Amino acid sequence: MGAVLTGMAKTPDVILSSPAVRATSTADHAADEGGWGAPVQIVNSLYGGGVRQVVDAIRATPHPASRVMLVGHEPTWGLAVASLCGGGNHRMVTAAVACIEVPAFAVAGPGSGRLLWLLAPRLFTDGAL
Repeated sequence: MGAVLTGMAKTPDVILSSPAVRATSTADHAADEGGWGAPVQIVNSLYGGGVRQVVDAIRATPHPASRVMLVGHEPTWGLAVASLCGGGNHRMVTAAVACIEVPAFAVAGPGSGRLLWLLAPRLFTDGAL
């Protein structure tokens, strides 16, 4: 997905990751494959936390970042997408990427975002395209 995002010109300015080995490995792998210079910052509250911790991490995104990637775990990620976008049922499979536009990171919260797209890795690996 790192290479896919680079090809779409959607590379992150900063990557916030759960401290879990699988999450940090995913973040590092995406950054390597995409050729990103974005730093990976570990956010302890993303491991075992809920939607509130995801929103808090978004709100605390360092300025001047305009595009942040969060790497974490289901079912929290699907619930966070639904909360930020005001509803829906979004299953975030391993390596799925959702692009949510918010007016400003500092005001991110329930219903504040708009889902622009959601990509599942199988779109790029099983000959679907």
